Amino acid sequence: MKKAIVIALISLIAVWSVRIYSINQSPPVTAYYDIGDKVECGGLELSFIESHIDDPDEFEKRFGIDFENECGDYKMISILIDVKNTSDKDISIDDICEKIGYGFESPVWGSAPDIIVQNKVNSFDRYMLPSGETRKIWFLTEINKKCFKVSNWKRVKNYPYLFVFTYVPHKSAVRIKV
Repeated sequence: MKKAIVIALISLIAVWSVRIYSINQSPPVTAYYDIGDKVECGGLELSFIESHIDDPDEFEKRFGIDFENECGDYKMISILIDVKNTSDKDISIDDICEKIGYGFESPVWGSAPDIIVQNKVNSFDRYMLPSGETRKIWFLTEINKKCFKVSNWKRVKNYPYLFVFTYVPHKSAVRIKV
């Protein structure tokens, strides 16, 4: 009985060790794109037009929106994507945003797009994007000072930021230019 338990434990440890080794040997693949690039993404052709990290005054000037923030000092991060429907059927704007709007990230921070501000910035004349047509969509969110140490906040614009637009079949992200 003891011998069977010892053999079972050794086998379990060996299998677990091989599993950990195999996971560490093949890290996840990330495809990186830059502003100006085009990429096919499940029936959509995405063109990354421009990106910004704005102070509140710059944001208000750029979009004409007075963003109310109760949490104190912040910056707004945004990316403009030209979305072309390359599929053979109409796609709703909600489905597009759900398909490509995973969020922003940096080595020290991450956030999903702010849907409320996004709806104020983007005005759509139609709810659907017909096959073959193109529409520009802003994805944006706030970077709040409360998410950072004081020393990190001072250099918040120096971090490399990404906009992750899909995880399938692998993670794909656009480098945000400041």
